[in-house]
Amino acid sequence: MKKYLKNCIFKGAEILRANNLIKKLKTGATAFCYHGVEYEIIDHQVQEEHLSFNQFENQIDYLRRNFEIISLDYLYDSLKNGYKINSSQVLITFDDGYKNNINVVMPFLRSFNIPFSIFICTNHIDNGLRFPTYYLRAAIFFTEQKHIIIPSIKKHFDISTQKKRIYAKNAIEKLLKTEPQHVVNLIINDLIDLIPYNRWSEINSIFSSEEPMDWYDIKKLNNLGITIGSHCHDHFILHSNQSITQVNYQLKTSKDLIEKNLGKCDYIAFPDGGARNISFDSLLSVKENKYRLGFTIVKGEIDNSSNPYILPRLGISVDISHFKFNINTCFRFNKQLSSWSSRFDRPLTF
Repeated sequence: MKKYLKNCIFKGAEILRANNLIKKLKTGATAFCYHGVEYEIIDHQVQEEHLSFNQFENQIDYLRRNFEIISLDYLYDSLKNGYKINSSQVLITFDDGYKNNINVVMPFLRSFNIPFSIFICTNHIDNGLRFPTYYLRAAIFFTEQKHIIIPSIKKHFDISTQKKRIYAKNAIEKLLKTEPQHVVNLIINDLIDLIPYNRWSEINSIFSSEEPMDWYDIKKLNNLGITIGSHCHDHFILHSNQSITQVNYQLKTSKDLIEKNLGKCDYIAFPDGGARNISFDSLLSVKENKYRLGFTIVKGEIDNSSNPYILPRLGISVDISHFKFNINTCFRFNKQLSSWSSRFDRPLTF
């Protein structure tokens, strides 16, 4: 019922053209956090990080007609030099570094000269490793087992029904996002063991959308003017359970590899960068490693007073009415964003 009422609000706002009136309350720029775009979505449960091309096309068409799409460099110059950031500006960013960013996204956005950026996990680019939550989703929804054991965390799950599979997936995903990296690696190995090796080859072939780019792809994008930033070396979540040694290693290694291959790396997006997933030590390390801007997935608008190392971004809504409503009412998250930002007792500035 709650979801139904929300959809009614989003549709109603569009039908009544309320979005144009609400938009006048916006005060700052909005950054969007995408992941992947596919021409065909085969299984929404496994490909949950990806939009269909038609959905993406509709969203970009709306942004092109109603907003000014700016680059990360333009935003940095504005924050650094005090140039006015305004409510008509939006930024398009992609996290992780999926192959479809170059095969699907790049040709489409380039056809309109739209600037965008991609934050990459360099270990995945180096070695072709897929991302942790892909192994989780594929293992849970494709294993033929009805009961599973994850030895590394000493947990047992009944997955005899679809509802129970979803519960198990959500429970394990929470651990992937809160445990130290060495535990995350063990969990991933346990998940891979749930499915025979030859079956993984079949599943990976079906879900080619989950394949990361390689350095050849990244260099091609860079040569075309697409901004490449860091998303850590692994898909490493910078929460307080991680050791500061690992935090420094992840941030430095990723930056060094991107600079070695491309010449520069000025920006970072925190993997799964919600309010609970960014420690103050990691922010200090971001600054010490000379990143210029840091992006979260905390909702809100960007203005000239924003902390450059914890800039907000909006996640993507599949429904176009929801998408329009969110961007035009993004200001409603600003108070919560300000409250979260104030928790960092020492302000971080350029």
